[in-house]
Amino acid sequence: MNLVLVEVEKNLNNVMVHKLKIIFCMLLFTFAASDQLIAQVEVEADSMLEIITKNRIYSRPDKIAGYRILIHNGSKVEADKVAADFKKMFPNEPLIMKWDEPNFKVMGGIFYTREEAKQFMQKCGRSFSMLIIINDKIDLPPVSEKPEQKNED
Repeated sequence: MNLVLVEVEKNLNNVMVHKLKIIFCMLLFTFAASDQLIAQVEVEADSMLEIITKNRIYSRPDKIAGYRILIHNGSKVEADKVAADFKKMFPNEPLIMKWDEPNFKVMGGIFYTREEAKQFMQKCGRSFSMLIIINDKIDLPPVSEKPEQKNED
């Protein structure tokens, strides 16, 4: 199904580029024939363009490749203790506990670069016996809102 959408998108893009080239040539010819520099251009898109656009929005990945810090890998009792200690030290950092047979893994933080993860490990110091940077699927970074532009008159 995805291959069909990709082919449709390629064909649609080719058609749209071709149409825009024709419109641009017509505008250039119009401008060359007259002294007016004002023109109104109306481009109509197929309904398939709207479908493709919506599919791109809804099919974006929810997770991306990133890093976490492995804090513990062992028994459930120890994992609970390490998780509680981590939450006391870093209440705003996310914490994940996974059961990876036969052990429990406790992982903390969400880092988009290895450097961020190294800096966080330095903050932890020697508080935890195991601190290892691991690759993991993490949430997308938050989208910052566009700052409002001030109109200076």
